Amino acid sequence: MVLILLGVLAAMAIPRFVDLSEEAHDKVARATFASYMTGANTARMQWVASGGASGPPANGSGWPTGTGGGGNMNANRCRLVWGDVLISPPPANIGGLILGVDGWWTFGFFTFCIYVYQPDTTAPFHVIRYNATNGEVLYFGP
Repeated sequence: MVLILLGVLAAMAIPRFVDLSEEAHDKVARATFASYMTGANTARMQWVASGGASGPPANGSGWPTGTGGGGNMNANRCRLVWGDVLISPPPANIGGLILGVDGWWTFGFFTFCIYVYQPDTTAPFHVIRYNATNGEVLYFGP
């Protein structure tokens, strides 16, 4: 009887823990988005306040670009921006999406940096998009 009762309790508790895990991943992704947006804006304010003399490498408008100047963003430049605007940034890899490993997959194209949160599950994905031309940071996710 005790084993049956424990089995019923476990069957009721496991789905709740799964929901908590998904909720935790959602919170991590949204907090990282907010930190990234704040960091990008802070870097630009530092650039403006110093007359373009300080802050992370930026384009002519003061938005972080990883290596300075404009041009197309790529995975490496986006990884550098990630490190420039976040304090103690979470891991960001540029080698491709690795399912089952916590971290962020980073790639760039045109003037955009895309960061895809890869939680320890396969979906849903959380995405941060940064436009290095105008500093716009957007979040896409569930």
